[in-house]
Order: sequence, then C-alpha cells, then structure tokens
Amino acid sequence: AGFGRAPASLPNQLKLRKFSYCLLSHKFNDQPKNSDLILTGVGKSAGVAEVRHTRFVKNPAKSPYDEYYYVYLRSITVGKKEVKLPVGLRRPGPKGNGGTIV
Repeated sequence: AGFGRAPASLPNQLKLRKFSYCLLSHKFNDQPKNSDLILTGVGKSAGVAEVRHTRFVKNPAKSPYDEYYYVYLRSITVGKKEVKLPVGLRRPGPKGNGGTIV
C-alpha cells in the first residue's frame, strides 16, 4: 500500500489525518526486526507511548513531487565522518530536485 499524499494512498482512502510508521536502524542488517504501523484519526492513540518524531515537509514542486513525504537532512555521516553535500541536495526544491523521500 502506498503512504504518499496521492488520492490513491492508504491514509487518504481511509480518510486518516495522521499515520505513523517506524523506520528502525539496521546496522549492517545484522538484527532484522519489524516495526509497527500506527493508523489513527484525530488526537492521540490509546496505548501509544510518546515517541520522537521527525516532521515531514512538502516539496514545493508540482506533481508528482508533491505527492511524496520528505524530511530535511541536517547532515549525513558515514563511519563518524560527515559527508559534504550542498544544502540544495538535502532540501526539496521548486523544480522537484533535492530532498530526501521517506
């Protein structure tokens, strides 16, 4: 099932205003684990512990780029060494370029 902003996505078909899925860290994929999917309406979900989250941002470009969920990246590190990337590649741009799709 798709989870984007498009009309055919699962959250839109279920008329949900909020949903969540957890992206687990897989260090070299040595301990594969599953994570929960939380679908909810308005307000807090019963039994869901407080979690840390990252807000999604919209791409200012038109379709199809505006249908995806993006996050801003402050930095990328590999082996404790920062990878130098121009800000324009880390944030979605008006022509659909850049940004990190979740």
